[in-house]
Amino acid sequence: MTEHVKTRICLYLDRSRVFRWHLWLADTLAAIPAYDISIGFAPDIHPLPTYCFVLFGLERFVYGRQGRSAIDVVDDILRPERPGQGPFNTVIDFSLTNHPLPDCGRVLTPCFNGMPGEIGAITSLFGDGPLSVEILDDMRKSAWFPTSWTASPATTDRRIFVRGLDNLLSCAVGMIVKALAKPSIPGQRPVIACGPTPPMWALLNKVSATVIRKVVRQIDKVVSGDRQWSVGWRISSASLLDKRIAKFAVITDDRDHYFADPFPVRHHGEDFIFMEQFCYASGRGRIAVTKITDNRPDRATVVIDQPYHLSYPFIFEDDGEFWMIPEAGASRGIDLYRAEKFPYRWKWEGRLLNNIDGYDATISRHAGRLWMFVCERMWKSSSWDELSVFSSDCVTGPWRPHPDNPILFDAALCRPGGAMFVHNGDMMRPVQDCSRLYGGALSLCRIDTVDGNFSQTLRGIIHAGDLGCHTYNNYAGLEVIDIFGRARDVKNGFPYVTAYYSPEKTNAG
Repeated sequence: MTEHVKTRICLYLDRSRVFRWHLWLADTLAAIPAYDISIGFAPDIHPLPTYCFVLFGLERFVYGRQGRSAIDVVDDILRPERPGQGPFNTVIDFSLTNHPLPDCGRVLTPCFNGMPGEIGAITSLFGDGPLSVEILDDMRKSAWFPTSWTASPATTDRRIFVRGLDNLLSCAVGMIVKALAKPSIPGQRPVIACGPTPPMWALLNKVSATVIRKVVRQIDKVVSGDRQWSVGWRISSASLLDKRIAKFAVITDDRDHYFADPFPVRHHGEDFIFMEQFCYASGRGRIAVTKITDNRPDRATVVIDQPYHLSYPFIFEDDGEFWMIPEAGASRGIDLYRAEKFPYRWKWEGRLLNNIDGYDATISRHAGRLWMFVCERMWKSSSWDELSVFSSDCVTGPWRPHPDNPILFDAALCRPGGAMFVHNGDMMRPVQDCSRLYGGALSLCRIDTVDGNFSQTLRGIIHAGDLGCHTYNNYAGLEVIDIFGRARDVKNGFPYVTAYYSPEKTNAG
């Protein structure tokens, strides 16, 4: 019997910069049977400036530490080192060394907005422009292949460096794992550009300004009320996509709750809107439904409640039954419910996927199979920028992962924002655009291919002016969105909200 030859991978580190995100990568790769993992250290060191750790400590003191951070020092955990003997198939270079790397056939180097190492990540967060994570690959320098694997990550708050580093470095781990799974093409090692490091006074000013803004925001919440989500709805034969502009009546909060993530259904001639009802007292969401009676929404009725947060009640009809998959990322799984008595009684049918921090699962039928799109949260990434796809022959499963998962890393084009639908002959996927902020706008993407290599094309943007918007659905003319803004404006100043659709100017077919 021939023994399977493992791929030999070396994580090449700087002894002065061994952090938890390196451990996440080492543990992930060690769990893959096809890999043999070694850990080595460069002979020289390039430590982070001491003041970076002072600033990290200040942020943790001000905001409170929530779990273990990607930038925690864990050098003792990774030792004793496992140097192994070259040659290696791949060296992942974290070292910034001026000395020769271990003998290998391929080198991967993580960079952030073009700069390697954690200081590159800090520098990218210091600026205000778009963020990028690049895994430079010295074996893909050719006319037909890119020289790097690139992602456009989201940050839950880039003004807080520890939180932003959690998001960026988690994304880098996922990108490295993805790059390792792809074949390499011989070529020349790319040149890495190292820009200037932000000085201590500039970083300190940025951290101080963020702390001041946090205090001001807290005072503003007390005086003016916090910004919140509300649901907008309308009934019309002409959709927002056809009219380009439309007014939606608003279902406002009742002081105890707010509403978001609307999904409409028409059943036996009656109109219903399922939505998240967020309870201020418990600090978590549950699933509620309102019936539209005499062109007015009834009082919302809770239909699914759990001891963890629920939202995004994706509802669909299949084989004569109504099914629902609420977002329940806090439960580390994706659950399926069936309507025993529509619309108020729902039964838990089982768990479709387990041990996954999955968000906003959305199902569509394509080429005779069911396809589930879901955003995953890995390590300490955001839940907005890593899209995975699963397929099945029937609703109840089993659900099989796409071989290229995660299929996309992009804050603007990943997280589902509503049910998929056909428009002008194209299958359209509403997507939350979180590149600027969570809930900033909605992208509409045409799905080009899903089996094999996934691809989609941006076809338009839905927005609500200076209000946020992150869900769009239309069921038989009952059209819904949700909006994000101050409660006082929505309740008193805007009994209706205006939404806009801007088609993308493209020559794509």
